[in-house]
This record gives sequence, structure tokens and C-alpha cells, in this order.
Amino acid sequence: MTRHTRRIIQIMNTAVRPIRKVSVVSTGTVRIRPQHVESAGSPLLWWLLTSRKWTPPRPINVYVIEHERGLVLFDTGQDRGSVTAPDYFPGGLSGHLYARLAQFAIRPGETLSERLRGISYEPSQVRTVVLSHLHQDHIGGLAELSNAEILVSAREWAELDTRCPEVKGLLPAAHQAGWTSLDSGDLRLGGRHVYRSLLPCT
Repeated sequence: MTRHTRRIIQIMNTAVRPIRKVSVVSTGTVRIRPQHVESAGSPLLWWLLTSRKWTPPRPINVYVIEHERGLVLFDTGQDRGSVTAPDYFPGGLSGHLYARLAQFAIRPGETLSERLRGISYEPSQVRTVVLSHLHQDHIGGLAELSNAEILVSAREWAELDTRCPEVKGLLPAAHQAGWTSLDSGDLRLGGRHVYRSLLPCT
């Protein structure tokens, strides 16, 4: 756990009364290009296609918040299918770019469900999920959560309907998960409400 992560947990545990406890779990690790962490000024496609270096493994964190109104997750980590399913990523040029962008390592015991059980929670206990954005390493555990309401910004949701969203890091699987628009302006994911206007896009 990094010093920054420990500081976030310390602040949330002491400064926000409705929050009883904050834990962090990691659904594996990811190595990315150094330019992804700190830009050297070159265009994204240039460094993505030419870089030969990777960062050390970085944890894919999920924040588990024990709130007075129920268990809340901030993001859901990476789907283990990304390292086990040959067709998880798109093919062609987009697939090549994904392969160049990140290298994931996720062991069987590092799924979101197993990580939650490791700190004495069941996935069915999660009441609310807050998604910072819809990149694969933030939405990967949604399919494991059957009872949760899901919060995502309207701005981020709209990106799914733009041309070639996968080029922006939004996999087609996000649409295939059962997300649909409702006339009320809210959304549903597999029968659950998804509120799209409560959070800024990060």
C-alpha cells in the first residue's frame, strides 16, 4: 500500500463520520508505459507504438467503504478474463494498441469476489458502487456484484456512444454488460439502477 493510499484511508476513517471504515484491496497488478505516468510531451500514439519500457507492477486498487447505509465500493478493479479469455480485447489495430498499453497479472485468488471475502465481506453485501470512470481496470468487477446500485457520471456514460470508444479505453464489453437508457434519465445495469449525473468525470 502506498503512502498516498494510506493517507486517503486515514482521512476518510477519521474525518467523515458516516464512514466507519475504509479498506483497500487489489485485483492484481498492471504494468504500463512510463509516459502514461508522466508525459514527456510526445503524442500518445507515438509513445504507445514506440516505447520499449514498462513501469514496475502497480496495484489495481478497489476502495471498500463501510458506510452507515451499507457497503460501498469505489471502482471495481480489473476482470480476470482480461488475462484468461483470448477474445476479451478487440482485434485488429485496437487490440494491438491495448497490448501495447498495459500488461496485467491477475491470479485466481485476486478477483474482486475473492478479495472481498479476504476481508470478511461477500459480494452480495455491496450496496453501492461508485465508478470514477469506465476504463477496464475500474469496471472489471461489476459482473460479480448482483445487488449493487452503480453510480457513474453522465459525461463518462456519453463516451460509450461516441465513435470507436475502445480507442479511448472504453471496451465494447461495457455496453454488452446490459447497460440501457431509461426515459427518466437514469440507467440500468442488469436490472439495477445506474445514476449517471452524480459524479464528476475523472
